[in-house]
Amino acid sequence: MKKLIFMMAGIVFTTIAMAQSTETKVEMDKKKTESQLKNTIKEKKEEKKEVGKDLKHLKLDKAIEDRKDVRAERRAEHKKARHLRKVHGVKNPIHKVQKEIREEKKD
Repeated sequence: MKKLIFMMAGIVFTTIAMAQSTETKVEMDKKKTESQLKNTIKEKKEEKKEVGKDLKHLKLDKAIEDRKDVRAERRAEHKKARHLRKVHGVKNPIHKVQKEIREEKKD
């Protein structure tokens, strides 16, 4: 009898905790993640230009170090895109952000 009472209390508390909604928090998180993704893509482009410039001037050691930074930016970019796809249902988040960046650059 005692076990049954504790199980019922546990089920009630679990149900109450799961019923709480976090819709507003998720929406804010989506905007924040999109802006972070945009900044990451911009940083990656700058790093890639820097690597190309170093290779052009035959600074191989510096180019290798910068390339590591580019790869780290890429991993962060894809991690944020995966989050947007899975949690928020955004399709092709990287391409959308790249398109936004190009449009901003035109203006």
